[in-house]
Amino acid sequence: MDKRLLYVEKYLSLSEPSESLADYLQLSKRQLSRLLSQWQDEGYINYSPAIGRGGKMDITFNVDVEKELFYHALKTHKDMTIQEVKSYLDLPWDEESREVIVKQLKNNFATNGNNQNSIIDFVYNIPHDIHPLTAQSMVSFQVISQIMRTLYTIDQEYNIQYDLAKYDEWVGNTLHIYLHQDDFFPDRKRLTASIVCLALNKLIFYSKYKKFFSDVISVDLIDDFQISITLQEKNEHIKYLLSEPYSSIYFEEDNEVYGTGPYYLKSRKPKELILQANPYYKRLVQIEQLYFVENKKRFSEYISSDKYDTNKTQRFYLGHRILLMNPNTTLNFDERKQTIQTLQSYLYEYFLHNDKYFKWNGEIPDKKLSMDNIHRPVRLLIDEFNVKVFKDIVNEINKERKCIELIVIKHEDYIKHHLSEHDVDIVWMTEAIHQEQPFMLNNLLLHAKFKEWYLDKEPFQLFNKKFRFDNFEALETEAISHLKNLEDNYYYSNVLINEKVFIYTSAIQHIDINQYGFIDYGSVILK
Repeated sequence: MDKRLLYVEKYLSLSEPSESLADYLQLSKRQLSRLLSQWQDEGYINYSPAIGRGGKMDITFNVDVEKELFYHALKTHKDMTIQEVKSYLDLPWDEESREVIVKQLKNNFATNGNNQNSIIDFVYNIPHDIHPLTAQSMVSFQVISQIMRTLYTIDQEYNIQYDLAKYDEWVGNTLHIYLHQDDFFPDRKRLTASIVCLALNKLIFYSKYKKFFSDVISVDLIDDFQISITLQEKNEHIKYLLSEPYSSIYFEEDNEVYGTGPYYLKSRKPKELILQANPYYKRLVQIEQLYFVENKKRFSEYISSDKYDTNKTQRFYLGHRILLMNPNTTLNFDERKQTIQTLQSYLYEYFLHNDKYFKWNGEIPDKKLSMDNIHRPVRLLIDEFNVKVFKDIVNEINKERKCIELIVIKHEDYIKHHLSEHDVDIVWMTEAIHQEQPFMLNNLLLHAKFKEWYLDKEPFQLFNKKFRFDNFEALETEAISHLKNLEDNYYYSNVLINEKVFIYTSAIQHIDINQYGFIDYGSVILK
């Protein structure tokens, strides 16, 4: 039986379809006519074509399509390929049928997977906040990217693609967004326009990101699966903003947030966070459980097991390491220059001997420098996770006299408190940002600690006002110029890029990674 029959059955159940049946099936009118005639000859339907102008076709079913496909899937699922399984999971089942079929198919793959359907990943801290509007740490957004989705996504070539949005259209300066009708939360709650509307209103009008949506007039509910966003003028840039992690769509209940992504939060402990596959996710997720652990020893033991193939690895972007000078520091040009160049020279030596997975930005120092002309100790702010890097460096720099005063704070406090609350000259930052301009500068100004010192500076305010999706090529040069100006005046140094190595389990064939270096575990394909 042709699985498209189920789409026809669902289409006919719609009270007010927003498109023709041909468009719904992505067929031409001639292809649809031939297909309907074929299905009639095969005995599945009775079909009367439209006659005359304004006439309507008539289709009635001779079989219970969903019931036939349902029993066929249950009967043959053990012999299906992964492609066949995905094609069945993508069908527009009613909720009860979908629940049974997904469970059967997942159980089958769990059995055939030889217990290869879980992964442990090491993180430097277990996040306490996984709300997209308030989260700040890289690990928080890594978790958010597993459990939530956005209306749009950006591909590797920076093209806008649909995700939760099925399609959209502009009517004047109002963007109408039509949602898929088969996206579900892990409790089987269907994603509807009212949930999306509530999440977007909080984001656009009440969150710390509202300044980036200043041209939005209103977000309105149209029907169960359609919303509209009215702007001061038509602007495709709104879609780019709605593709960012902070624009993730969520449902909030009892102080917990839930998304329609491939996973949901199963449990959270001080040193461990467990994500479980969303049973109602529209695609088959082959990794059933994810363990984020703060225990390095446990992680090392895990990847040393027979489950992992240490010969198959993939290096990918993890984050930028940046030295950022306080714009209000009393250090003069020569002191800023000496501070940054000296720290760079020691940092290069440290990472060269202690970290295999990094890319150094800029010129490689040929020797360690000193800070002879500093009139007072430079106050350097780091979080607790960087003490190992800086403790010996600062001790060596301070061997003759105290040139650097190291200020160490808890990572939670670093994330929670504004940089202006700290009486420091310079900070060591780790940020997950886009690597291409002008996206890099936009990220620094949007959700990195960089913004706390520099967002209100006139050049960056003007840059933000001009930052538009259809103006990216022109802004690339400007973004490079702004950061070079800071760099030339020794307020900023993009020191290095950290990389992470993903060690494949012997069962994993493929995995996707996004521009922020977040692994998409829902994309895993097993052998």
